[in-house]
Amino acid sequence: MKNTSALFIIDDVIANRLMELEDEHISHQVLHEESFHKHLIDIQEFPIAEKISDHMLDRRYLIIRSWQEIRELLHELQVEKNIYAWIKLFPLQLYTDPAYEKGYITESLRTAELLLIRAVQEQKYVMFYC
Repeated sequence: MKNTSALFIIDDVIANRLMELEDEHISHQVLHEESFHKHLIDIQEFPIAEKISDHMLDRRYLIIRSWQEIRELLHELQVEKNIYAWIKLFPLQLYTDPAYEKGYITESLRTAELLLIRAVQEQKYVMFYC
């Protein structure tokens, strides 16, 4: 897990399985584990602003969110019209210039809204890999 700078796990079963993995390329293993793959609705790549330093680009972030958490996020987006709710999905380390990166990533995430709605309906996990 040395190459993974931030790992956010909601589900205990997934967390336990990940802890058992010894390979440094944990994100690659997760993508190819059948037991994980069948629970994932999709894999999304979201752009990270070009201004992020080379040091930041070397890092990998794997964030797994449960459908319950996504449902709460969608509620906040739709009912409260809070577009900045997207920011909760990502670790703060992704943003070097808050005003620029947050807006950039937020816009990218808005395109994933239908995917998230489907995740809630099918009660599947959504993995964001960036």
